Amino acid sequence: MNKFKIILTCDFKNMLYNRLEYYYLYSDNYVKTIMDELKAVIDIISKFPYIAPKYNSNKNLRRFVIKNKFAIIYKINGDEIHMLYFLDGRMKNNSLEVNETVSLIYAV
Repeated sequence: MNKFKIILTCDFKNMLYNRLEYYYLYSDNYVKTIMDELKAVIDIISKFPYIAPKYNSNKNLRRFVIKNKFAIIYKINGDEIHMLYFLDGRMKNNSLEVNETVSLIYAV
């Protein structure tokens, strides 16, 4: 089984870092739990990229929800998966505008 290459965008990394920083103030164990869950989800998505339902058909985006708490918005581009956004579903005003010109930083 071939794995797709995972690309983390600046927006994804910034959103993830901000959430982890916030939760670290309350519990470093919870941050570890989030990271363990995230790693498992990214591994699943890299093997089965079409597992998540489409979030925005016009932009070919998919949304993977993690335990009704967090959501990963990603786009499949050939043999790469671009992780665009990491959202915390419990936050107020957690809206975003999808930007096609998101800069890519590195692959996991």
